[in-house]
Amino acid sequence: MEKTHVIPTTPIKEDCYYIVTAAPNGYFTFEVFSANDTPRASKPESADALEMAYVVTESKVRLITGFEDRVQKTCKSPTDHTASHISTKARFEIEIDPELKAFDLTFYLRWVKTKYPNLAGKWCGPFTAMIL
Repeated sequence: MEKTHVIPTTPIKEDCYYIVTAAPNGYFTFEVFSANDTPRASKPESADALEMAYVVTESKVRLITGFEDRVQKTCKSPTDHTASHISTKARFEIEIDPELKAFDLTFYLRWVKTKYPNLAGKWCGPFTAMIL
C-alpha cells in the first residue's frame, strides 16, 4: 500500500505557555507548553519546532548608555530588530552575553512547521526576563 503525502493547510492554533529560568552569566532555560495544564514541556502535534524572537532591551535598573549598539530601548513586535532562535525541542537553553547583566531579555514565542513557515502559529508575547 502506498503512503499518501498530505500537505498541511491549517495554521497552528495552539498558544505558547512557558516557564523561563534565568541563571547567572546570561544563561536561560525555557520550557514551553502547548496547553496551560500540561505537566511537562511539549510541542503540539501540529508543530515540529518552536520559534523565539528576542532582543536585549533597557530595564528599570539599567539604562542603555554605553550599550546603544547592543541594546534597544524597547521592543514593540517580534520583527523589531530581533534575533531568531528555532528549537525542535520544547525545552531549550540560550546564552546571552553576561556583560549585558541587568538588562532585560524581551522575547516572543510561537509554534512553527519548519517546512511550511506560512502555517506558523500566532506570536505570543512580549515577555520579559532580566539577564542575571
